Formats: sequence, structure tokens, C-alpha cells
Amino acid sequence: MILTAQQNQKIKDYIFDATKYKETYHEVYDHILNALTDLDEVYSIELVTKIVNDDLGGLKEIKKQEELYQKQVNKRYTGLFRLEIVNTFKWPGILNNLTILALCICFYYTGKSAPFNMQPMTVATFACFMMVSIYIFTKIMMNKTKNRKYSIMDNSLRNLAFTGFFIGNFALLFFTIGNLIDLNRDTMLIAMLLLYFFSSVYIRAFIKFYNQQIKILIA
Repeated sequence: MILTAQQNQKIKDYIFDATKYKETYHEVYDHILNALTDLDEVYSIELVTKIVNDDLGGLKEIKKQEELYQKQVNKRYTGLFRLEIVNTFKWPGILNNLTILALCICFYYTGKSAPFNMQPMTVATFACFMMVSIYIFTKIMMNKTKNRKYSIMDNSLRNLAFTGFFIGNFALLFFTIGNLIDLNRDTMLIAMLLLYFFSSVYIRAFIKFYNQQIKILIA
């Protein structure tokens, strides 16, 4: 069966609201086209409905499968990101960690022997986390505008963005409150150096994680 442009559009309109994510939408659309190609019948939307019901279990089943895929993807993404964090403490990533750690130790002893301005480090730590968050949210909205649907990966990426957002704001809040209540400078310095070190680990792990070609399993 060869479909006209109008018939193709009717199929797209039929399944558009039934799917939440672009990956599922394309998967269902391709399945319907392949099924129609193998049939020697006159096109009708009823025939499309029959294919969806017989092969995919209906529109409600598609939504249920999407939720299942989302959970699988979310679990996999979380695991992959944690793995990238762990990998920064393995060879050769540990070299970067040791370099940052040595820098933090130098900052610490410099701060103990002379007045140390923690504001630039606080801003740098905040900026590292915010850059990741802003990049993710911008990417998600650009893709949503382009495809008119979210990606099944977006929820996991949003979780990473929120994590960075909260930690970055915590660093800024900690520095602000510490100054207001006159917290011990040595304690503040240690805390800020730890946050600075973690921000380095976080952003390097995110870059490696994001650049991976992750295959999304869509049945």
C-alpha cells in the first residue's frame, strides 16, 4: 500500500496525542507504515486503528509502555552518571582529581596563613553547577520546540539539572549565611573547598556522560 501525503498526515495526527515522547511517536508511526506497506487493502483510519490495537495493544497500552520505558531510561541514566562520577576516581580520571585536590590544599594552607577571599571560589562553584542546569533546560526546550514533544530522556536530564541547581544554590547560600552569622572562617574554607572539588567532579562527569551515544530501548 502506497500512502498519500494526506494519509500520512492523518496517521501522524491520530497517534500524536496518544504518545508523550518523540521516540515513542516515531516508533509507533514507523510500525504503522511498515504494517500498511505489507497489506493489500484500501487505506482507512479504521485499518490504522486495527493495527494499533492488534499489534500494540491500543493507545492506552502505548501510554503504559511509555511509562515503563521512562522508568527504565531514568534508572539507566542515573546509573551511568554515577558510574562517570566513580570513573573520575579511576585511572586516568584520577589525575584530574588529584590536581584539583592539590590546588584545594594549597588554597587551604594559603587561607590559614593569610586572609583568603572565598567569594571568587564561591562564584566559580555556583557557575559550574548553573552552567550545567542552564544548558540542560535550554536543550530540552529547544528540542521541545523543534519536535513538539519531549524526549524520553528529558526527565533524567532534568533530574541532573535540578541536582546541580540545588547544590550550586546551596554553595551560594552557605557562603552568604556563613558571613551573616560570622561562621568560623576555617570551617567555611574547608566546606567551600569541598564544594569546589565536587563541582569539578560533577561537571567533568556530566560532560562525559552527556557525550555518550546512549541507546534508548524502545520495544
